[in-house]
Amino acid sequence: MLFSRSSKNELSLVIDVGSGSVGAGLVLESANSPRVLFQTRSNIDLSSNLNFNSFLDKMTKSLREVIERVSKSRKGMPTKVQIFLSSPWVASQTRVIKLRKNAEFTFTKKIADEYVGKEICNFEKSSLNGYKNDNQNMRLIEKELFQVKLNGYKTNNPFGKKTMDFEMFLFLSESPEKVIDFVAYEIKKFFNLPVKFSSFVLPNFTTIRDIFPDDRNFIMIDVAGEMTDVSLIKDDILLETSSFPLGRNSLIYNIAKSTGHSVTLAETFLDLYVDDKIQDKYKEKIRNILLDYKKEWMKCLSKIFAIISKKIFLPSKIYLTADEDVEKLFKKYIEEEEWGQYFVTESKFNVIILNNLILHRFCKVESSQGGFTGWNYINDPFIAIESIFISNKPMNE
Repeated sequence: MLFSRSSKNELSLVIDVGSGSVGAGLVLESANSPRVLFQTRSNIDLSSNLNFNSFLDKMTKSLREVIERVSKSRKGMPTKVQIFLSSPWVASQTRVIKLRKNAEFTFTKKIADEYVGKEICNFEKSSLNGYKNDNQNMRLIEKELFQVKLNGYKTNNPFGKKTMDFEMFLFLSESPEKVIDFVAYEIKKFFNLPVKFSSFVLPNFTTIRDIFPDDRNFIMIDVAGEMTDVSLIKDDILLETSSFPLGRNSLIYNIAKSTGHSVTLAETFLDLYVDDKIQDKYKEKIRNILLDYKKEWMKCLSKIFAIISKKIFLPSKIYLTADEDVEKLFKKYIEEEEWGQYFVTESKFNVIILNNLILHRFCKVESSQGGFTGWNYINDPFIAIESIFISNKPMNE
């Protein structure tokens, strides 16, 4: 599991591939805490109505830029590369495997491997997203057995024990082969190293789970450039993840289009409005744009919540990851909505932003002047979360 003790000091290259940007970090794994020696990020060019191939080309360009910066940083040579993919570059699902017999039997690794293998085959045949419709060949990149229950009880060491039934929770992720091949090719230009692919949702979940061990039920919302991912965690199990194609970039598009200005100036307008420093002649117009966008974004989120709430009460705790310039905006959207008119929740939503204030205790970043420091220099929570995940350290030291 995550955060088992490790004493090695291994330098890893972490790449974060999202729908709006690509980030990279050189991470020194440590028994005490991960240390980010260098980090950088490049935005994927904003453009509406992208098809898969053009979107992939733009992502690859940003990837190439951050890798080149890492190679020129002179902070050391990594020994491995870990790629974390977010929507739309990855599709993930938790599969529940159940078996009940009339007579008691011994649960063995052979039985587990057999049923896990069958479930992986079923997963690979299923259609999780639009890539199947685009005739994209998919490749399994991740499998994680979250939990095993015997006779209805969670069991940490299930093999060799007698039972009449078992229940296994298997997390699986896949990505288009074209994405895997393009990313690996760019890496190999600079670093001839083993490359491992994972989803971002897994380190996000495990990091939250270990930082907040008392929270066994919660929702994760990741607002990226082009997409928003919503994940449900129940009884320490990542049950399901859904996505919709609205993110920070959609808001920037709307501001640019409505004001007739460039994307760069639209980003400035948004920053000024959030900080309440925008000129009066633009204030009302930006406010109306934000209201329209809020309605559209909340409508999509409500549909996902409505589907989830048919199965269970929605947890009241929400952990949010988003770019710094919009994180408070989306927190406000969620907390101010009267959700009771749509479905039943445990209580009023409490949104916690996963940012520097939380992550600085578990991840250190080298300042430009040298030396490791605290949260003032952690400006990339995504790299921080992924660094914590790969560092494999105990959390509460």
